[in-house]
Amino acid sequence: MGQMSHYVSKIMRRQFLLHFFTIFTCCDVAWLLRWDRAGLIVSEPFNLVNNPRPLHTFLYRFARMSDTDRGHDPSVVPATEAEAQLLRSFNKFPPPETWCRETFAGTLVDGWPISKILVPEDDMISEAELRSGKKEERGASEASGRRMREFLVGKPTFMNTSLYGRATRCHIAYDVAEDRLVFCKECWRTDAPTSHPEGEVYLRLHGKNVSYIATPVAAGDVRGKNGAHRTRTQEFTKGSDPMLVHYRLILEEIAQPLKEYRTSYQLVMGLYQSLSAHEQAWSEGKVIHRDISADNLLLYWYFDENGKLVCKAILVDWGLCKYADEMDQPSVKRTRSGTWQFISAVLLKWPGQFAHQIWNDLESFIHVLHWMCVRFHITDRSLDRADLIQHVTQLYDDSHKDDKGNSVGGRRKLDFLKHGIVPFHLLRGSAATNPQSPGLHSLLRELADLYKQHYKWLSPQLPESDPAQGNAQEDESQKVVPPGGEEWDMFYEPRKSRTRARNLKKPAAEETPPEPALSTHTAIMELFDEMLETRAMWVDDAKVADQFACDNNFLEQQQKQSREASRRSSEMESLAEEKPHKRVRTSTNAAITSGTSGSQLNSISEHV
Repeated sequence: MGQMSHYVSKIMRRQFLLHFFTIFTCCDVAWLLRWDRAGLIVSEPFNLVNNPRPLHTFLYRFARMSDTDRGHDPSVVPATEAEAQLLRSFNKFPPPETWCRETFAGTLVDGWPISKILVPEDDMISEAELRSGKKEERGASEASGRRMREFLVGKPTFMNTSLYGRATRCHIAYDVAEDRLVFCKECWRTDAPTSHPEGEVYLRLHGKNVSYIATPVAAGDVRGKNGAHRTRTQEFTKGSDPMLVHYRLILEEIAQPLKEYRTSYQLVMGLYQSLSAHEQAWSEGKVIHRDISADNLLLYWYFDENGKLVCKAILVDWGLCKYADEMDQPSVKRTRSGTWQFISAVLLKWPGQFAHQIWNDLESFIHVLHWMCVRFHITDRSLDRADLIQHVTQLYDDSHKDDKGNSVGGRRKLDFLKHGIVPFHLLRGSAATNPQSPGLHSLLRELADLYKQHYKWLSPQLPESDPAQGNAQEDESQKVVPPGGEEWDMFYEPRKSRTRARNLKKPAAEETPPEPALSTHTAIMELFDEMLETRAMWVDDAKVADQFACDNNFLEQQQKQSREASRRSSEMESLAEEKPHKRVRTSTNAAITSGTSGSQLNSISEHV
């Protein structure tokens, strides 16, 4: 079954399919199977020898079906030869031109067909609708025309490898009407009251003038002759799992992943602008993102009004967001969302016991910064490849099942956060200069102080802080061993010569802070402000080649960890696990553009 699910996953990624049928035989017994993004429907077994009629009936009916009934998406059709040539000859690339040209060329590979996506005109979003923050009501006669906009696509730049769940697929698409490239993302969204279509969220945020977010061109549920495309497996599963609805979003921006940053200053500026988008979304739009990850922070290059090429960060992928008035609803408290490697330690270690709050997202931003430093800068972990891989695996990928079957992790994350320790030691660059100079080194130290304060306030609320357990002996094997050996205490000695004007009072070491340091954006934004305002004094840390790419097995393991953490139930896991003796390799070099979960990291969908 694991091997079969892998084959079906390959087919559904290669083609535009809504569902898929297979037949499974074993000796003289057979089963009929129907797969969709909510799960698998399996028929009762029947004997092929004594009762062949069910198989004959199925094959006859399947042969009589239309392509749509067999599972093909009617909103996608093969492009004509003239249309395919139009796509291949496109040559007006947005900046950065070289990167965009190479990424686009990667979608025009031999053996992969050119397809045409048809988007209803009433799904298009106008400038007026962006300003108002909501779609205009269209009359029945206006919508009945169903005029279509055409978008040509080749090979996806990203495809989620999981057979079940959101099944995100992303393309760089050619907008035939506007003669331009746009970004097309399709997924299967949860049909639940607290799950909001991403296009609706973008409209809400644009209506509140939130900065540093993407611009939607079109958005809507993908529809056929019988309405929106929906999964059917939930009709047969216990507990009435939520229905999934096929959804498509088109964005104006073709953006680079954050990992394409050029300098450490640009990295920090990108994080700062993304934090600003997050703050505005919460304060103005009353929206919390809940899926902060390295692949949802992008860099967008464009020419300003003076013709100067500039870059800004944009925060994308709002598909798992929640509105402020939904934060206390039970569905939020029972679940967690995000990308496993960047979810806050508390949500990983105690699943279902804490609601997702603003500070969980702010902690995720810090994990993104740590991740980028370990991946692209020289640290004490860079000296030994095996040590680097082991360290990252233990810190970010660690997971196990608790007695309730929940995936649990984050132990080492929690240790570093509570002790105010940066889980690596920068070498050279800003670490080799005056420790008070602005740079990655100073920023990491100050952030460590910040999350130490926060976890000191939070500690009494954590289950392991129960007074009844307070006298338990600490296991020596579980203690945090800071990198850098004896030099650590000197290197991370708190600075006394410099103070910041903060709204948050900094408590003494033994004093519990009066309020959580990360409960609002104020403290972390002031810290980034302080570092970035002295651009002339910034000490750069040289960016090096991707240190995670040194071992393909490590990247494959990260993919596997993310997939397994994203499973919606133990039953799904048993179907999706690969057969141990026939291990299948998965590609790790897919290009990433706007709004993807990344080639290594997949978002965890909420199980309402």
